[in-house]
Amino acid sequence: MVLNLKEDIVKLLESIYTSDVIGANAAPSPTYEVFEEILKQDNAYIFFDLWDSNHPTLRAWAFHGITQLFKEKTVQDIADQLITSKIRIIIKELLQDDREIYTMLGCRLTHKKLNDVHIHSIYFLDNSVKIPPLFEYCNSEKTETNYMIGHILENYISKVEGIDSEYLLIKHAEQAKKYDFETKHLLIEGIKRYYYNFKKIENIIQLKSIFLEYLNEIYEHQIEKNTNISIDQRYIFDYKADIEANIIFLANTLDLDFIRETINFIINLQSRQSWVLRDIMEKFTKNQEYISLILEKLSTTSDLSLGSNILRGMIRTNFPNWKEYARNYVLTNKRIDLPTLREMLRNDAINKEIILTCLTHGITDQLMFISEFFDLYPEKFDEWEKFRLEFEKILRMEEPADLASRFGFFDRKKLCLLMVKKLMRNEYADYVLENLKFLKNGHLRVIAAESIAEIGRKEHLNQLEKLLETDIDIETFSKDGKNPILKAINNLNKKY
Repeated sequence: MVLNLKEDIVKLLESIYTSDVIGANAAPSPTYEVFEEILKQDNAYIFFDLWDSNHPTLRAWAFHGITQLFKEKTVQDIADQLITSKIRIIIKELLQDDREIYTMLGCRLTHKKLNDVHIHSIYFLDNSVKIPPLFEYCNSEKTETNYMIGHILENYISKVEGIDSEYLLIKHAEQAKKYDFETKHLLIEGIKRYYYNFKKIENIIQLKSIFLEYLNEIYEHQIEKNTNISIDQRYIFDYKADIEANIIFLANTLDLDFIRETINFIINLQSRQSWVLRDIMEKFTKNQEYISLILEKLSTTSDLSLGSNILRGMIRTNFPNWKEYARNYVLTNKRIDLPTLREMLRNDAINKEIILTCLTHGITDQLMFISEFFDLYPEKFDEWEKFRLEFEKILRMEEPADLASRFGFFDRKKLCLLMVKKLMRNEYADYVLENLKFLKNGHLRVIAAESIAEIGRKEHLNQLEKLLETDIDIETFSKDGKNPILKAINNLNKKY
């Protein structure tokens, strides 16, 4: 019999472990409501008793209760050595308990290993409580280097400064099984996080050996990425790519003399790895082979992430003639992400041709940048005639009938309607009113109506009010229970 719990309650908890809500309506599950009533008793020994029952599902509830009761509480906050010791024992037992339990994830019933269910829950416990048992578990000769160890090292141990943390990261990186890329992915992420946190690695020689061994494994283990490979193989493909990218980043950051490995990395560079270029390019600005490869990649890629990261690397290292390369890339390729455009703006590399290209060929990021640009430099709207003419053309444009021609239409139309309002361009009120009459998209029609309400003259407001009498979609549009269009009209009517 579990302390202070009736047998029928224990039976209910034994049946299934659930999260706090189930279903699309986010309603608490009946079993979780029972758990919450137990939690209100604020009695750690009930959850210790549930744990000691050794029933895997009861243990799942027990550990959840412990993390809720002692969330972020230090050893000093708990102020009871017996309770602290018991929690640490439970953590060690949890890590070794791989029995399966039934659990409800959203609306889906599934079964998972107990330690998999709660490996993330350990996060809620304070370091002073959880780190000692985690260190002990990772340092035990009986502990196998696997996914569980990788998760602990990446998410917990890597955040603790000291030779013991680094020792455990290196130890398990050396012990990881060949081709176990899931675990090695976590271990390399842990080493990177440790370096990010504390800006030092003592065991450079061992680390270099590990890096070279991992890279050799990656090159040996070939998987063709195509539509016929399994989901597991796709994960492995991505793990390998991330391991390689992190190794190249760390090796260059730590000056491990990975020039040849880096060149090979650039030759076979994948989009998801391109973030590395932002941080390592400075070390290779005098290496002609590297520079030639980078310029070749930039001139041939149509990948948004790859092109943007190459440019950001160029900007950060003041790459020779980078402004020319950046402008040519945008004008030719026409796709670039928002952070790169912002960096170009900060470094005086944006001109009217780029802004015009973003308007005519841009996707979401580029169009967002146009809005940001004119927030900073509204005077450019009057100065740049070609941009203004294209802007007016989009304002007058009706919704295309064929699907192919509609690509980008809604985003561009939305941008122009919003800019009319933000820049208070009253001269476009007639255009916007016409949009309200011919547009079919409800969201765009609402934006047009709001713009008229903001910038329109009396005659425009009169026409808008007449449209509102018959336009149910706009009339019922509201934010926080209020109709912003009608409110704006009422405010402006007071002026006339």
